[in-house]
Amino acid sequence: MSEEPSLTAAPHMVAIDATQRQLAEANSLKDLPADYCDVTHGPLAGIKRWIKKKLLNNFRRNYVDVLSRQQTAFNTHVLEVLTQLTETVSLLAQERPNNRDGTEVRKLQQKLEQLSHRQRRLTRELRRLRCDFQTVQARQADGGAMREITSARS
Repeated sequence: MSEEPSLTAAPHMVAIDATQRQLAEANSLKDLPADYCDVTHGPLAGIKRWIKKKLLNNFRRNYVDVLSRQQTAFNTHVLEVLTQLTETVSLLAQERPNNRDGTEVRKLQQKLEQLSHRQRRLTRELRRLRCDFQTVQARQADGGAMREITSARS
């Protein structure tokens, strides 16, 4: 799939090929992680893991895991629709090689580009939200550990 586009290929076919390659790449990224990997280090790592599990397990199970499954299903659906749209555009382009006007194909290509752009934007936003969530999780876990240590000293 890493073929270079032919110099004699029609511009719309080059765009379709590029879109199909991007969809194949996006397909490998559609699934969100199904589990959380705790990377706590240091002398109190075991205590921190235990506190995180006690404080965040219900939140993770009832909110984050559900959100992850929903987002994965959404990603799968969007990729299926984009793949079908790309295939349709490709078939239309093959059926109408003498169509110099090509307005239908251009409209479909524009729609496909818009959807691809939206999918990339949603992917970036999802990555940002994951990062924000992990930061909040880490802060909550660290804050809980400090409260536990402080109360143990009292």
